[in-house]
Amino acid sequence: MEFKSVLKILAREGYPNPNLGNIFDSIDYDSGNFLTDLVETLNHNGAEEFVRKTLDKLSEQGQNDYVIKIPLDYIISPGSWIELIIIDFVIILNEDSNNILINSHWGDSYFIHPGTGETGTLEDAIGDEDPRDYSDLINSMRDESYSYILERCGFGIWFN
Repeated sequence: MEFKSVLKILAREGYPNPNLGNIFDSIDYDSGNFLTDLVETLNHNGAEEFVRKTLDKLSEQGQNDYVIKIPLDYIISPGSWIELIIIDFVIILNEDSNNILINSHWGDSYFIHPGTGETGTLEDAIGDEDPRDYSDLINSMRDESYSYILERCGFGIWFN
């Protein structure tokens, strides 16, 4: 299938879309080629503009940067979330990658303690401790952010 046809289908079905994998499966499209096909079809500048618009659609309205609320239901507990704030990005294409490299930081958060139900933030969880002591938590939040964006957009993110 010609990639422009894929883009038309995505426009019709709604994009970004949490069911993107099912859409790709239904049209027998290899999702691993999405970013490469995007660059080949729209050129690099056009692909960057496409990614900008995609991140903007995922973002909370009225923000200067891309502020994407990432659910942390499986990491912390249902109802927990953190904001991933993407400042800028670069498209990275190689044989092993279909990702964008992002400069980012964490924003507001809401954590629900799975045992007690107490609520707090990432800052509350870390407190005065060395953030490196929480590298497993940070890596899990990065993995969840990667999956959230990949499932909806057809490309992943690498953290700079």
